[in-house]
Amino acid sequence: CVQVEIITEALQGSVVQLSTDSNGNHVIQQCLKLLPVSSCSFLFAELTAEATSISKHRHGYVFVRGLVVRLWFQRFVSESHYRVFVLVDAVWFSGASM
Repeated sequence: CVQVEIITEALQGSVVQLSTDSNGNHVIQQCLKLLPVSSCSFLFAELTAEATSISKHRHGYVFVRGLVVRLWFQRFVSESHYRVFVLVDAVWFSGASM
């Protein structure tokens, strides 16, 4: 679809910046929600490259969380990886320092 290509091309290279911004994070979340998984490969690639820095940011963490949950439901994340994520998620929301 042409619209999907336009959106993905416009966002490529900006995922880190957008994911750590409150408004940009909303854009990324909508992409995760509405775009087919096959069209989100750029999100996965940019996340992988900057996962640590994105995860440490309060808005970026929401992006990482949404991505992992989406991948889990699509069966791209193994059970063991998902369990690790759940533990990290619990630590993040408990307020403990990581």
